[in-house]
Amino acid sequence: MAVLKREEALLLDEARRFAEADAALRSIGEASAGTPPCYDRREYLPDTRGRLQRLSEIVGSRDVFVMVQGPSFAQFAERMQEFADFDFAIATLNSFPPIEEELSKGLSRTADLLLLTHPGSIQSWYGEFEAFVARPAQNLVATTRYALSALSELGINEDDFVSRHDNRFLLVVSDGGPPLPRRPLHFESGSTLSLLIPLLLFGRPRRIFLFGADGGANPSHYKRPYFFHHDYDSADPPQPFLRRRDMVSFAGRPEQLREADRRFHLNAVNADRIMAAAFRTLDIVFGIPTPPIFNVCPNSSHTLFPRINIDTALHELAAPRPRVRTPQIFAKLMPSTATRSNALSY
Repeated sequence: MAVLKREEALLLDEARRFAEADAALRSIGEASAGTPPCYDRREYLPDTRGRLQRLSEIVGSRDVFVMVQGPSFAQFAERMQEFADFDFAIATLNSFPPIEEELSKGLSRTADLLLLTHPGSIQSWYGEFEAFVARPAQNLVATTRYALSALSELGINEDDFVSRHDNRFLLVVSDGGPPLPRRPLHFESGSTLSLLIPLLLFGRPRRIFLFGADGGANPSHYKRPYFFHHDYDSADPPQPFLRRRDMVSFAGRPEQLREADRRFHLNAVNADRIMAAAFRTLDIVFGIPTPPIFNVCPNSSHTLFPRINIDTALHELAAPRPRVRTPQIFAKLMPSTATRSNALSY
């Protein structure tokens, strides 16, 4: 019944019948009132409720900086020390070691939260991944069974590995979403970012700031796919990480890079749709509000959140509390939510 109602809500939303879509979602919440979300599923790890509590403790009601590998992240890295006096948790995803290298140089920190959804990320960076979960500092890896299948490809027993580092893992499902009370950590299939941001809401962050979420088609950064790659026409020698498994070089391949950018752009548009639907469901069905979210990339293809520059981000962080904003959140995708949740745009 809940699945049918959720699908009904999604179809009504596509038809821009927003009041009816909200009513369908409210009926799910009313039907499950008094019953806690079902975290004891075989698709999840044991004591998933406790793992979500660790997520909340790591976030600690602070701002969360989500660091993505888009080309514009290089601009943030150059000014990273200007953020040193603010209190925030750090989340990143997939090819995380280049991000952590910049964090180490600029802030003497590492990531607190890591989301992995593809086995290639573990295969390419296994040594760094193993070191991440073995650190004495408290951190958490949210991942999927599909991503962890890389361990068996490397000759490592998946269950044994997770058991050795049990308190560092939170298992989610990147299919069958948006979340429902009977499967609260099932998310819609899409990009890793479109799973990470809704998942972070379970940790109740104060605000979320995205860095490096270009989403392709950025006229200021069209010569490289990620900030840690050379430009495709660079005369520099090949970078060592390109010899790693599943890493792709775009050196001397502008046509392939244009195609990659086209796909990044399409993925960004789809990710915005997925996140909007997830936020709406979490708000109405679970009572989890969406905090203010800022995309610190003015030319980003992600248009769901206000796109701001680094100076504006610093101004926001220096403000004593999140300021009240005009309710324009998700204006194109979900205007009815705009009138009831924390607005994310000016």
